[in-house]
This record gives sequence, C-alpha cells and structure tokens, in this order.
Amino acid sequence: MQLQTYLHSVLHLCYTGIKSAAFVSSSLLKRTCKVDDLIHITDWMPTFIHLAGGKPLTGIDGVNQWPTLSNGAPSQRNVSSYYGRSC
Repeated sequence: MQLQTYLHSVLHLCYTGIKSAAFVSSSLLKRTCKVDDLIHITDWMPTFIHLAGGKPLTGIDGVNQWPTLSNGAPSQRNVSSYYGRSC
C-alpha cells in the first residue's frame, strides 16, 4: 500500500468515523428504537458493569451508555477515540 493511500484511509476513518451495527435486547429496555448517537466500543465495558451493579471505573476511556440505550438520553460521548487519539 502506498503511503499516500494509507494516510488518506487513516484520516478518512478519523474524520468520518467507523459505523458498525450492534443489537441489544433486554427486558430492562424502556423503549425500542434505533440509536444514532455516538457510542464507542470502549463504552460497552462500563455499560455492562453498570448493568451488573458494579462500581463505575475511573481512568478509562469508556462511559456508561445505558441511559442512551434504554431511555433515549443524549450520548455522554462527544468525541471518538481511535487508537488512543481523539478525532
């Protein structure tokens, strides 16, 4: 891969984001709908810890997204982390 093509692909991912599909099903959901808010893969761990009744972790990149998934609250995330960088 040429350097210019590589740099273009990295910058493209950073500035436009990476969209992926996820499916959540639970009797705990207060509503069902499509969520278009910004949720990063690092957010799953704090969300699952919250659902299990654990204490929130400090010093990590992820945030609890359960209010967004269950109630439609705005996402607590306003930037995406990509390989340790904020885009």
